[in-house]
Amino acid sequence: MAAILLILLTWLAPMQQTAHCYALPEPYKHWPMYLDVTARLDTCTHNWYTARQFLEDDRHTPSIWSADYTPGSITELADLAADYPGRTWLLFNEPELSGQADTPPEIAAVHVRYWSEAIGDNGTVACCGVLYYPWLGGYQWLESYLAAGGPVPDVWHIHIYDANTPGEWNAVIDAWQRWNAEHGNLPTIISEAGSGQELHDYLRTWQRDGILAVYWFGINEASQVGGANVLSSEWQYLPALTGD
Repeated sequence: MAAILLILLTWLAPMQQTAHCYALPEPYKHWPMYLDVTARLDTCTHNWYTARQFLEDDRHTPSIWSADYTPGSITELADLAADYPGRTWLLFNEPELSGQADTPPEIAAVHVRYWSEAIGDNGTVACCGVLYYPWLGGYQWLESYLAAGGPVPDVWHIHIYDANTPGEWNAVIDAWQRWNAEHGNLPTIISEAGSGQELHDYLRTWQRDGILAVYWFGINEASQVGGANVLSSEWQYLPALTGD
């Protein structure tokens, strides 16, 4: 499996390590609005999809939500990775939860192996998009995935929603890094994070060794489609970010 440097790093200022990115919910996740918003934000984004029209913009981070929502066959996935090399592929979205990817770790282990082989040296594999709530089973899912022979990815990716202040955020990251230290000590992407304005503004300049990027899933519509259990008024509005 390739150890390709993440394309995210191309948007970082010299010496900066953690990229500040956005996960775009309804309606901004859809083509062509997604490409317009990504261009206006001018940073790395993802929308839980993989398609050529999104990959044409090198700020797009491709995703495979689950085995039921893929860019096509293994051959088609390999073709996309070859045609758009150097991308980081986010595999799975909260597979431990009903209503999300909802995939047993033993089944996910098989799919990740095939997907990783298809991506090959043309990209970086990030797995598995679990939600950081220890009592909801994310850590246990990852450990079961590894025990089932699931490939160790190049990068872990996880979701964090249980931090509302800078202090709480850093405590959550510390807890994750302790688990990570015992399970490969891999680079990590926070592929979804969200809370209030204070945390959003703090994360725009936040840095941590080993954390490659934070994708803020915090614009108004997210609270209306299950992005997090917060009020709309607590989310960072997209117009404020894009100048509208």
